[in-house]
Amino acid sequence: MALPTKIHQIPNLLTVFISSSRCIYENLALEEWLFRKNGVKEDGDSLLIWRNSPAVVIGRYQNPWLESDVRFCAANGIRIARRYSGGGAVYHDEGNLNISLMTTHERHSRKRNLQIVADFLNAELFGGCAFATAPRLIANERDDLLIEPSGAKVSGTAARITRGRAYHHFTLLVDVDIGTVRRALKSPFDDQRIQTNASRSVRAKSVDCLARHLKQNAEGNTETVADSVLKAFVSQYKSSELVLWDGEMDKFEGLDAILNSLRSDEWIYGKTPKFTLQLNDNGAICVENGLVCGSSHAKFKEGIPFHIAFQLTNLE
Repeated sequence: MALPTKIHQIPNLLTVFISSSRCIYENLALEEWLFRKNGVKEDGDSLLIWRNSPAVVIGRYQNPWLESDVRFCAANGIRIARRYSGGGAVYHDEGNLNISLMTTHERHSRKRNLQIVADFLNAELFGGCAFATAPRLIANERDDLLIEPSGAKVSGTAARITRGRAYHHFTLLVDVDIGTVRRALKSPFDDQRIQTNASRSVRAKSVDCLARHLKQNAEGNTETVADSVLKAFVSQYKSSELVLWDGEMDKFEGLDAILNSLRSDEWIYGKTPKFTLQLNDNGAICVENGLVCGSSHAKFKEGIPFHIAFQLTNLE
C-alpha cells in the first residue's frame, strides 16, 4: 500500500528513547519534556517507546467519572492520569505498548506513521508465520489500527500540535486482559447522569490484542512487537541513536516540574470541564475546576474537591 504523501522529506536522524519506567506520570512527563525541549529538530525526529503499570489515561478535555469507573480503578490499583493531548480514554498496563513520535508540524502525519507500523508488522510477524491465523493490521479513517478479518481495534491514537511542533502517540494492545480494559473504562454514569461539554470517547464495537493471534507458547510478545515497531521507524531514517531512560528525574532539567503537575489532583481532576451530576433523588451536584460549586447532597459541600467526597460517598 502506498504511504500518504503529506511528509515531503524525512530527516536524517531518529533519536529513540526507550523508557524502563512503568510509572504513567513519569512517562507522560518525559514525553512532554521531549516535545517541549528536545524532540523536534530540523535535522531529526524523536521516538519514545514506553509501557506502564495499570492506568486509565484520559484526554486533556475529558471527565474521568464519565470515561472510567473511578472507584473500581482505585480499588484495583489502576491509576487515573490526564495527558496533554486530546482524544479519548485508553487503558494501559505492561501488555500495552505506547509509541510517541515527535516531529515538526510539516512532517506530522498520523496516517503515515500507522501505515509504517502496519506494513512492517504485517510483513515481519504475519508474513513471517509468527501468527497461527492469517490476520492483518489495517489503519481506518479514525486513525485506529484494526485487526482483520474481525475488524477489532488493537490501537488508539491521539496527537498534539503547537508552535510548529507535533507529536503523534498511539497504543498497541499486545497482551492485556480485555475484561479489565472494558471494566476500567466502563463508567457507572451515562450522559443523562453527567451533563457536560467534555470530550467523549468513541467506544470501539470490539477490542482485541495481538497476543491472541500469536502461536501458542509464544514468549515475550510485547518485547517482540516493540522490537518490530522500533525497526519499522528506524528503517525510515538514514541513521538512528538510542537513549535508555530509567526514570531519573535529574537527567533532564525541568522534567520534575512537569511530573509534579501531571500527578497533581489539580491537573487530574481540577482540569475536568464543568459538569453537573444528576442524583437519583432528583437533586444534583455541580462541579467546576474540580470543586463542588453547588449541591443538594449533604456530603458534597461547596468548595470541597469533588473527587475526595466521591471516594467517601456511595454515589451510583
